Amino acid sequence: IDFAPALTANGPTTILLTQGELKITDALTLTGPGANLLTIDASGSDPTPNLNNGDGSRVFNIDDGNLTNFSLVSLRGLTLTGGDTNSGGGAILSRERLLIERNVIRDNATIGPGGGILARFGEVYITGSTLSGNVATSHGGGIYHRGDFQNQFAKLTITDSTIRDNTAGGNGGVFAVELARQLQM
Repeated sequence: IDFAPALTANGPTTILLTQGELKITDALTLTGPGANLLTIDASGSDPTPNLNNGDGSRVFNIDDGNLTNFSLVSLRGLTLTGGDTNSGGGAILSRERLLIERNVIRDNATIGPGGGILARFGEVYITGSTLSGNVATSHGGGIYHRGDFQNQFAKLTITDSTIRDNTAGGNGGVFAVELARQLQM
């Protein structure tokens, strides 16, 4: 999906989500005109947008429903803001392979892990992006990545990006954990 140039012809534009998160269930590339030009704001479905109390929605919920297949979803050239969830992943909850390129993910919150991004089991690449001002009551104010030892896609790679001013009730701006292989006896 590429956004039409006419959308931002008169300057920066905001798409205000008023009916909750956007669900992505298949492989997808979503290309915006630039993070400085297009913002997707989830605060339109939050009855208390000035409070981080988990009563709103996130921007994207990325999940194909198949735990053995990891679809690739690429998000490029966007600002994601205004997420306020009660279940992790303030802006993005992903259970797939995820590429974040030239994005700004700012001012999102969650009751749980991953104020900006919560990624479970899928490979995540973040490049040329900024994560700032995100809040998690648990771990990973900016990013929480939970991998699986047996999953070949369970890695987090961050290059040429800025992660700053994120807060978490537990550990750090970025928190990554690999689940140990469970032995069956």
